[in-house]
Amino acid sequence: MPKTGGHLALEHDEALRINKAMKDRKIVPDFRYPNVIRLAPVAFYVSFEDVYRMVTIIEDIMETKAYEDYDDSRGTVT
Repeated sequence: MPKTGGHLALEHDEALRINKAMKDRKIVPDFRYPNVIRLAPVAFYVSFEDVYRMVTIIEDIMETKAYEDYDDSRGTVT
């Protein structure tokens, strides 16, 4: 039986702001307090190119510290 995917959890002290920067770049992460970003690159929906693009975007956010452009306030849940 083929695998259907899973979650990748990234921990970082600036996870909230990194999460916001990822959303602005059309990546749909799931943030969990206090410092976890969850991603689900499910093979049924996501191609190798999508994963490669996501990794390059995250690298850019981290290397340029683009997350510093975002506040670290918690938004409201709707």
